Amino acid sequence: MPVRPTFLLSHSMNGMNIALVGTGNVAWHFVQATKNTSIRWNAVYSRNILHRQEFSLAHGIPVIDELEKLPLDTDFVLLAISDNAISDIDSRIPSHLPVIHTAGAVDILMLQRAQRGVLWTLQSLKKNQPGSLKGAPFFIESSDSVLSKKMKLLVEIIGGVIYEANSAQRTTLHIAAVFANNFTNHLLTVAHGLLQKEDIPFDVLRPIIESQYEKLQTMLPSQIQTGPAFRNDQNTIEKHLESLAGLDEVKNIYRVMTDSIIKKYYDTQL
Repeated sequence: MPVRPTFLLSHSMNGMNIALVGTGNVAWHFVQATKNTSIRWNAVYSRNILHRQEFSLAHGIPVIDELEKLPLDTDFVLLAISDNAISDIDSRIPSHLPVIHTAGAVDILMLQRAQRGVLWTLQSLKKNQPGSLKGAPFFIESSDSVLSKKMKLLVEIIGGVIYEANSAQRTTLHIAAVFANNFTNHLLTVAHGLLQKEDIPFDVLRPIIESQYEKLQTMLPSQIQTGPAFRNDQNTIEKHLESLAGLDEVKNIYRVMTDSIIKKYYDTQL
């Protein structure tokens, strides 16, 4: 049985020098979350020259044009980059520097150095959009206790909640987050499209969406499932499918979701 992620106690609040590689969504939120704190971003690098220059000017972080120029006083290098770029960028960073990546589904072994770690926050982040890392869960994995303490310190300064999770657990967490957040949001996008076809405002759905998430504060998702599939109401299901004629992709999504719900719940209702 895998070990459950464990909540960890806080450490002393001291500052650090962190070098940032990447200028996208995650990088932006980390910098925003550490403004007016003891964290010093001592360098920023991006393969895109324009992006790194703009990011440097916007946040007052020294820019470097080569990874070999990373400052000697760096506590660790934070990779806030695309998953498929992690291995290549890591190979170009001087070997004496600890490196931490921020990806949910990338194994720690993709970092080929003695001091390596993962610091992943279970949040949906977009640059220049509202959102706070304060109170967010952060899942950490590291090669040694010294680097682990540094990661915990960064999370504490941000105000996040610290958990430990290995690469396998983190992959499961990432998949669960895709179902809970990304897929759910896409379904809401589909719902918006259906309403738009009939000139119905999306606002009519907001109360039921808000009610659902309010219930989830105290109940499990399985306890609040409703709808025609949950009741195995075949008449309503068929009527819905007929109404979706000509919308093959939406119709397929409806069928897959309906079949999954019926398989999970209907036998228990007989």
